[in-house]
Amino acid sequence: MTEVDGQRLSLGEGDHDPHFEPIISLPEVIVPTLEEEETVLHKVRAKLFRHDKDSKEWKERGTGEAKLLFNEQNKTVRVLMRRDKTLKLCANHYVMPDMILKPNCGSDRAWVWSTQADAADGSPKSEILAMRFMNADAAKKWKEKFEEAKSLVQKTLDDEKEDDTVEKNDDEVSTSPSISEDEDEDSEVIDKVQSLTIKEPDNDSKKEEDVLVKNDTKEENSIVKHDSNNHEDNKTEAEVQQQ
Repeated sequence: MTEVDGQRLSLGEGDHDPHFEPIISLPEVIVPTLEEEETVLHKVRAKLFRHDKDSKEWKERGTGEAKLLFNEQNKTVRVLMRRDKTLKLCANHYVMPDMILKPNCGSDRAWVWSTQADAADGSPKSEILAMRFMNADAAKKWKEKFEEAKSLVQKTLDDEKEDDTVEKNDDEVSTSPSISEDEDEDSEVIDKVQSLTIKEPDNDSKKEEDVLVKNDTKEENSIVKHDSNNHEDNKTEAEVQQQ
């Protein structure tokens, strides 16, 4: 038995704290991190700094776990780093083939690089970043994985460029002039007309035609002459009757 505020409480083995159900039950809220569809290529603890252009000084952005994340669908790799405890972003940008890691003041455990679009603060902006690792081995490993990420992105860009070239060639072939069905029909008609063109008669057929013309002429002359004779005979008979 013990006494608290004038009350005697028993702390025996059968005593236990009472449990009260909450009046309002709050469902668990799952907050997406946009990392669900990405694969971690490499992660390491480090401290990140950014170079302030106005003061021309290095300012600490935070300490936490830096990651290289690969998106299988988009074939992209980005650098993502969150601060310890608060998990607030302090680095968030894509890895590009033209990025170069340089030693910081000759140190073997720090790298400096620049990015044109870091979105850690919400809106993309140009930044010069420096990352310091716990030892030289961790820094060396980060550089190796960073270079692998650059190669992966470069391969993706080359494949996209090749696909664009193939599509462009296909479009040129499909838009090139081709013979339509109407043109095919016109060509067929022209061929038939050419086949029906009158040919020059040869010498034998020419002679036969001349003979036929002469015979027709003779027949016509004889018919005319016969008609004139009959007319004269009829005239003579009429004169005789008048007399």
